[in-house]
Parts: sequence; structure tokens; C-alpha cells
Amino acid sequence: MAAYRRSLVACGVGAALGQIGSRAEVLDCGIGSGALAIALDGILVSRPNFHGIDLSSEMLARAAVEMRQVGLVPELLQADIVSMPFADASFDVVMAAHVIEHLPEPQLALREMVRVLRPGGMLFVCMVRRSGFGAFIQMRWRTWAVSERQGIAWLGACQLENIGSQPVNLGSFAGQASIAFWARRPGRPKHIPDIDAATANRGNDL
Repeated sequence: MAAYRRSLVACGVGAALGQIGSRAEVLDCGIGSGALAIALDGILVSRPNFHGIDLSSEMLARAAVEMRQVGLVPELLQADIVSMPFADASFDVVMAAHVIEHLPEPQLALREMVRVLRPGGMLFVCMVRRSGFGAFIQMRWRTWAVSERQGIAWLGACQLENIGSQPVNLGSFAGQASIAFWARRPGRPKHIPDIDAATANRGNDL
């Protein structure tokens, strides 16, 4: 979770959600154990409303346990990331960790994530990157191994703005096997400040 926290801080999502406070709505797609949501909660002053989806009922049950241990009571739903049962523009932040690269058509999921994201809101995704360890993951689980250029192109194709990225250090064995990407949906809702390009690219300078 510490690795996620570094990228979440770099992308400026904490500052953006801080302007909304407890009214903020956050969706974690493919929530798994809840690690990404817990990491985000750890950098925030005001706690948002957390929502999570996963295809696995077992992982939803695990997420409920793990998140409640840190005081979170998320709204969890069994659903598919490529066809989510939410209205357009429902969330201030939509995020996913190590989900997109497992899909046969990652851009379908990204477009669906953008659909439920509010104007001015932030999309945050972590994916396995091209590396020695990434190649092992790709062969073992038949996933995509995403380059920085490819990930940025995917987000750009979704008409997102202020795209940033940063390698994620997963530890001594895996190293920087993942990369975090973030971007903003165009628009200026009243309750979210602009995330300017300098903030969005801060992670590349770290």
C-alpha cells in the first residue's frame, strides 16, 4: 500500500478530493482486497464515500473485512468493469489497480470508467509495465505489459486531459514492475478545482 500512496500523492488526487470532503464519491474497480482504496484513505483528511466492484464474491468479502479493519464501510457490488451498473458521471475518482491489463480489450474498460467519472474528476490506474518481472507476469497470467507510451495513448484516446505517470516500486523482488497513470476528465465542476498540467506531471519529476 505504501507504493500506491506515493503515486496517489504524486497525482494530486488528495488535494482534489480535499476540496469536496465527505461528499466525494470514489469507485475502485476490481477492488480485490481493498488495498488501493485503503491507500487512498490513508492520504486524505476527509473520508469520501468508497464504492467497489469486483467479479469475485470472495474478493468482495475480503475487501469488506480488510476495509472495515481500518474503519471503512464501503458500498460493494458484484459487477463487471466493462459494463457497470452506475449512471453517467457518478464518481469524483474512478480507479483500478492491476485490473486493466488482465482484460482482452483494456480500452473498453477505460471508456466505461470514464463514462461514470464526473467532469473534472480523476481516473487513476496501475498496470504491469514492460520489464523483466513484467514479462514473467505477462507469460504467467496472459496479461498485457504496458509501456508508458502505450498507457498514455490509451488515456488520450479516452479524451482525458493532464495525463501523468509514475513507476510503482513493489519491493525488492518485483522492483518497478508496475506503473501508475492518472488523468482528468475535461470539465470544471463547482466542487473540484482544476488539476493543472504541472501537478499531473509531478510524478515524472520524482
